[in-house]
Amino acid sequence: MEIETKVEERNMYKANMFLLKTIIWLMIVGFFTPQWALLPIGAFIPCAIYLYKNKERRRAILSKFKLIDMKTYLILFLIWISVLPTKLSVIFIFEKFCGSEMIEELMDFPIENMYVLIISTVVFPALFEELVMRGIVLDGYRDKSIHVAAFMNGLLFGMFHMNFFQFTHTFIAGIVMTYVVRITGSILSSMFIHFTNNGFPEVLNLLSEPSTDEMDFNISNNELLIYFIVSTMGIFMAVKLMKYLSKKYKVDISFKNKEVFSKEKIINGPLITIGCIFFLMSMLIMSMYSGA
Repeated sequence: MEIETKVEERNMYKANMFLLKTIIWLMIVGFFTPQWALLPIGAFIPCAIYLYKNKERRRAILSKFKLIDMKTYLILFLIWISVLPTKLSVIFIFEKFCGSEMIEELMDFPIENMYVLIISTVVFPALFEELVMRGIVLDGYRDKSIHVAAFMNGLLFGMFHMNFFQFTHTFIAGIVMTYVVRITGSILSSMFIHFTNNGFPEVLNLLSEPSTDEMDFNISNNELLIYFIVSTMGIFMAVKLMKYLSKKYKVDISFKNKEVFSKEKIINGPLITIGCIFFLMSMLIMSMYSGA
């Protein structure tokens, strides 16, 4: 007996349109908003408006803020550690081809107050970026398989940062965080990984002695090879941990999942527009550092 396909809705179109509007709003408020207030104003306001206007999805999205146990937090931490070498390898490869000046500029936050810096670079992204990406946008992909949703959310999360450098590692992070949210059913899982990932370098900065030296991302080919080997082992471990987590929450993440998903087309106008804006902004930033 053929399983009846779910009622077709333009869920992904709505989600991508929301993200497009959020990106445009962020670009506008970025001209007159201090950096520490950019996410509260640029990301939270669009989320609040969306949740107010879409009452039928409000409960489902807000229900993702459900508690998870300490064992799950431990598994999430191990997943983050397992993926970290891959993210670092991608950063090192980017540096080899594009140089370190752009990386240093993009990672430099002109905020002197330590507490304001931590709140704006660690707390706010974990809250507001996750509400945007793994809250509202991911909800639009609820009728797609976990693998399609993870890839697309990672792609959108990477483009959300509007430059090639951050895309390279936020794409990976977005995929991982989508998997853990779909498996656990809780957005707190991705917020925890996001908080840990952004907080890790800040903790290192606090523990290390102040230095005026420039950041050095340049490593030898032999060191890069070691990172690649460790990254491969890390990915293998992350997959194992994901499977363990899926068994704990009784979620089928296999590619053999027989559930019938939405036939809504993935490629749509808002997605293409986001891609074009991302490409133009990235090329503009790259041109600023070409020949440096």
